Amino acid sequence: MTEGLEREANAGSPNTALQGKRALILVEDSDVFTLLHEHLHSLGVDYQEAQCPAGASALLRREESQDTPADFLFADEKLGGLCGMSLCSALLLPLRKRPSVLLATNSSPEKSCLNVEEPPVDAMFHYHTSTSDLGVIMRRLL
Repeated sequence: MTEGLEREANAGSPNTALQGKRALILVEDSDVFTLLHEHLHSLGVDYQEAQCPAGASALLRREESQDTPADFLFADEKLGGLCGMSLCSALLLPLRKRPSVLLATNSSPEKSCLNVEEPPVDAMFHYHTSTSDLGVIMRRLL
């Protein structure tokens, strides 16, 4: 079993299923953005950054209308004092093709936004997740 996990974790080179996938990063924390930038670059994922939720919404809709929708949406658990899950739910409403949503958290997932009935989040990851672990999470969502 350990051998299988190592093989999956080591599959984080650019020659993976993630090569050329598209992501949108919507995070306020500059350290989280820097880490995501490094991780996604290492994994061969193309990405854009949105400075605010309105910008993220516009980018998601524009990319979808050009038949180049985002495969992944990365967001902070809190954005401008709002629950990241609730915000992501609103961002996804007008889209036909929903990206996989990954929420960055600095706490345990069960303490994040408990008031959301059906969270739009496909995976949560800790701010300090390694590139290989993030790659494993993302590949599972494909």
